[in-house]
Amino acid sequence: MYGTVARPRARPGAEHLIVAQINALRTNNAADSPRMAGWLSTALHQASRDPRELYLVVAFEDEVAYRKNAALPTQHDWYIRLRGCLEEDHEWIDGGILTHVHRS
Repeated sequence: MYGTVARPRARPGAEHLIVAQINALRTNNAADSPRMAGWLSTALHQASRDPRELYLVVAFEDEVAYRKNAALPTQHDWYIRLRGCLEEDHEWIDGGILTHVHRS
């Protein structure tokens, strides 16, 4: 598995818009869409100490699927919409996922 972790900071009051953008990843794409190929999960965490501090974790089956998704124009368009809800650019920490445990 392969994915990315990021720590974006929401603009004041934009948390609900970011949640909608994350949720749109699945609802706006058919399961056989090239954009969804190899995608496993996306999680958005909100820090208790500061509700504008967020953590985004995305998992794909492998690095090839991750890179193909990242190169799609639709993915860039999605990010531009997300970026409008954020205070600043943030670092993406890409890498191999050693384990991905979830309740079945």
